Amino acid sequence: MLALSENLNTIAALGTFVVIAATAVAAIVQLRHMRANNQLAAILALYREFGDKELQEAFRYVQQYLPQRMTDQNFRQELAARGFIDNRQHLEIEVLNWFEQMGTLLKHDVVDSAIFLDIFGRLTSVYWDLLEPTLAIIRRRRGASQYQNFEYLAIRARKWLALHPHGTMPKEIQRLGLADPWLAADANLMQ
Repeated sequence: MLALSENLNTIAALGTFVVIAATAVAAIVQLRHMRANNQLAAILALYREFGDKELQEAFRYVQQYLPQRMTDQNFRQELAARGFIDNRQHLEIEVLNWFEQMGTLLKHDVVDSAIFLDIFGRLTSVYWDLLEPTLAIIRRRRGASQYQNFEYLAIRARKWLALHPHGTMPKEIQRLGLADPWLAADANLMQ
């Protein structure tokens, strides 16, 4: 009788272990699905924010007008001064702030770095180059901590681009050939 009781206890303990193990596996699977859903929600939110008309205007401003504005000593003095920089006069601040926020999200693993850099890596590197002179002026009196998360993001983006100079198309997928009927006519534009 004692042996039967011990066998039943062993079987019950084993059954309990199986139930607990299955529950743990299910929880891990559920956590992975939740993380994937959170990542998707975060990336979609970033896309929406990036597409905002005011932010897009600020990006255009940095690309088209900021280099000329930087030649104005008064403009540079406003950037160098301590305190509030009026983002109505300095649209570049909106772009700096956006990249700063993105760098913070990436640094703290709120957003998957592979996904973010696949989408925004090249853009980050290009805009770091465009905004570097502005940032140098801002840091004159404010120190290196200003926009450090943008700098972190730019470093990560450049490393990512060095590892993926031709993008991330899977190697087993054959690329499509592109017809370029205007190549000869536009040859002078590419010089």
